[in-house]
Amino acid sequence: MKKGIRINNINPGPFDSNFGNRGVGEITKDTVVGNKDLMDKLIAKITPAGRFGQPEELLPAFLLLADEKSSFITGSIWVVDGGVSTWAPEATDLKL
Repeated sequence: MKKGIRINNINPGPFDSNFGNRGVGEITKDTVVGNKDLMDKLIAKITPAGRFGQPEELLPAFLLLADEKSSFITGSIWVVDGGVSTWAPEATDLKL
């Protein structure tokens, strides 16, 4: 690798954080993002893991990529999403 620089990308899926709430305006219990029960049901339905990820579950991917033992890993995209990217919805899947 030129100059010892490696570039990798970690793409997180649905994680339990307020990151997705940026720019949505006022969040109330009447909005989808403000309705935790509705969001939990949706994520349980569309994610094979059946739940939101926890921020600490991203840590192993970051630590591995930062370690010298991963020096041959470069140009990769790591999807850490509980399997949600494998979901192929049926029309009835969107009904909660």
